[in-house]
Amino acid sequence: MTKSQSEIASRTDRRKFASAPVRMGTAQDFATVSRVLHEASFDEKSICEAFGLGDMSDVGRLTTVDVERAEISQELSVLARLFLALTFVPRAELERVLDQTSTNSFVSLGLLCHGESDDNFYSPVFLYPVGGFLIASDRMTNADGSSNSDMPDIVFPAIYRGTLQFLRLLPTTNARAQ
Repeated sequence: MTKSQSEIASRTDRRKFASAPVRMGTAQDFATVSRVLHEASFDEKSICEAFGLGDMSDVGRLTTVDVERAEISQELSVLARLFLALTFVPRAELERVLDQTSTNSFVSLGLLCHGESDDNFYSPVFLYPVGGFLIASDRMTNADGSSNSDMPDIVFPAIYRGTLQFLRLLPTTNARAQ
């Protein structure tokens, strides 16, 4: 690769990274988001129990109606609609469950965006807990329901049955390098 080709590739990589939905933020932003998700029970066990899912591979069938019917806290309901059902949430409803600092942290990390009218929020990513981790994958549809198939590079969800089975097979203890 020539120097000019390398420079072009580097600029292209920076542009792709700059347009990625999830962004690096401050340690405080991460701590705030982690606290909010923890306090709302946005974890694998609670989500599976609340929505009657066999495991997280079933979360793709979750709808707004399912979330509204579930007997869960307002906080978990809003988070599930945003990150699992991938729907718009009215600003007033979001403000009832998140303070401004928390909302700002989600926005700063690229986990929440303002809708076109600024009266709604949505998540540009599919955010879900699995295997003790919080995973952000690309959405297969845009917030308006249109296809997201024109993305040049898509991070597929880590919650397919095969992936979950693989995660269950991984050792849970530290291993020593030999």
